[in-house]
Amino acid sequence: GWEGEDSPISVKDASITHHIVDRPKLPSSYNGLPSSREYVQPQWILDCANFHFLLPCARYGIGTELPPHLSPWVNDEEEGYKPAYAEEVEKMKNGEVLEDMDEVSDENDEKEDISPTEYKKEEEEDDDDEEGEEEEDEDEEEEKKRSKKRKNAEDEEAKELAKVMMSKKASRLYGRMQHGLAQKQAKVDELHRRRKEIDSKKQSKKRKNSAE
Repeated sequence: GWEGEDSPISVKDASITHHIVDRPKLPSSYNGLPSSREYVQPQWILDCANFHFLLPCARYGIGTELPPHLSPWVNDEEEGYKPAYAEEVEKMKNGEVLEDMDEVSDENDEKEDISPTEYKKEEEEDDDDEEGEEEEDEDEEEEKKRSKKRKNAEDEEAKELAKVMMSKKASRLYGRMQHGLAQKQAKVDELHRRRKEIDSKKQSKKRKNSAE
């Protein structure tokens, strides 16, 4: 239905489960409507249709910052990159429970019950644990880089050998193909870099909120 005299369903009908509102906040005239319904922004309909999944309304509430709207025409596997929100929706479709901000609130509530001395001790222990984890992560990252470098060197050697055995025409065609692939990979690498930067900022903000 819709808001208007010609709508087959009254706006006050208690059977309405979701109410689409394209406004920054709910009008005061909506106060008299049933409280059982969800008020969501229009993008919720499009995303549910594109993902073939009934998405939670929390990310689409009125006045809420919307998640990125992802095109259904892009093949993530062919592009070599899957956006974070697509991965999040995939987890929900598989029945996985996503990390919730309520967990952070629970941690903050627990800290309020701890004495200042105990809290300081726990903070120091957490810092030591984080330092140890960071060192392990750095070692693992270095090993991955060395392994990737060796593989790249082997791949380059194999490519050069293959080019030597090609005709001039095939070599030119191969060069154009490699140029296109390199451009595509550069784009994917830049997307990963931006995503890592965003995730890092989110983690820093979360740790800051936990410490307060």
